[in-house]
Amino acid sequence: MNLLLGNLANLKAAVLPANLAERADWNTQITELGKGVAAAMQSHCNRLFERVEDDTFEFTADRSYVALPRFPVEEVTALDLKSVEVTGWVSQPVDSIQTVAKKSGIIEFGSILGCSRDRGRITYTGGFWVDYTEDNSGTQPAGSTAAPGDLIRAWHLQVQHEIESTNLLRGVAAKRPEDKGSAVAGRAEAGLLSSVKEILQRFVRYA
Repeated sequence: MNLLLGNLANLKAAVLPANLAERADWNTQITELGKGVAAAMQSHCNRLFERVEDDTFEFTADRSYVALPRFPVEEVTALDLKSVEVTGWVSQPVDSIQTVAKKSGIIEFGSILGCSRDRGRITYTGGFWVDYTEDNSGTQPAGSTAAPGDLIRAWHLQVQHEIESTNLLRGVAAKRPEDKGSAVAGRAEAGLLSSVKEILQRFVRYA
């Protein structure tokens, strides 16, 4: 099951005791926690993590650059411009894009595409690849970037925190990741744990 930064089996193995990981009692709750935590992490980092092929991003055309929400960027396949609805999207030469900063997702056009009433649209492939197969047999696409281990670790830490703080296991002590340290002990702050925010610092998009 696609939980954004991993599958349900791997998430349960990381945050539940070994004697509970095979049980399905909390599958629905853990699935929702996994998705909710991933969404909170993306909001905090001002970006989207998941790799999507041929995703589209729309923007007002009165600018000379855009910051794509999914990166690293693998490929930009189309650039379109729309001035009026009756005409619709009009294809623009992709080679009119001046630069593509693949690691940061910044696209430079070299000049302003149009006015504030015009819309631009970029079709591209970008984001972090994660193996969602339950048996971890997936093949990473050529040219893609696997989700960094510390990003997945931050996800596990926060899901573990939510499981413990909501007493999801009905009093059963949950296993903590080996390097979790004092994350749970210092969780007075609402929302993401301070330790999780620290891990996420290098993934934050400030542009």
